Amino acid sequence: MATGAKCWSVNEAVVGSVRLWVLTVGLAMGCGGAAAERADPSGDTAANGQEAQSAPLLTLSGPIEGDPRTPTEVVLVWEVSAGNPDYAFLWGRSEVTSERYTLSVSDWPDFAALNNGTIGVAHVVLVKVDRLNDGQLGQEQLRLLREVTRGGAEGWAVVFKVPGLPRDDSSLGSLPDGYTCARGTEPAAGGTFDGFEAADCGEVPIRLGAFDEIEFVNWT
Repeated sequence: MATGAKCWSVNEAVVGSVRLWVLTVGLAMGCGGAAAERADPSGDTAANGQEAQSAPLLTLSGPIEGDPRTPTEVVLVWEVSAGNPDYAFLWGRSEVTSERYTLSVSDWPDFAALNNGTIGVAHVVLVKVDRLNDGQLGQEQLRLLREVTRGGAEGWAVVFKVPGLPRDDSSLGSLPDGYTCARGTEPAAGGTFDGFEAADCGEVPIRLGAFDEIEFVNWT
């Protein structure tokens, strides 16, 4: 039996003071006569949900300011606040083998790591190699994350935006499609939450410290 092609549409939503865009996936016969293709920010496409193999879409690196004195890895912890309750999602990791780290990813984040399926913000965290699993972090995994954290990229984040979202004049809305390494900025006049500005992915330093000692970007 034939099925309709996937059609993607984007609708506006607001979470707190942050304007997001809701990605809706539906089935419709024809969809303009062509099966929908998922385009990645590098310009490659893949039909039927199969991603094209390509060079990394994101590579970030930087110095580790100190000696963690234990085997460690760098992980991306995505903060999802568009639903209720908020949750954290671990996706992206790389073992640390020297005083500098490098983390590369070659695909879009998991859909569940994104707010409304369109925008993701990840904190860069240095953790002891342990039992942290990829995916949504439940209460036990969150407790373990705090326990095994050895540092983080203070004042930095990785932002991902699904290509084709409408642009706006907010700090998130003005960032380019795909992955961006971003520094946190002071809240806008009268605002509460930090903003973002694009920055070099090759020099994202990690400071040693416990989870609660690292000043991660307070964006939502």
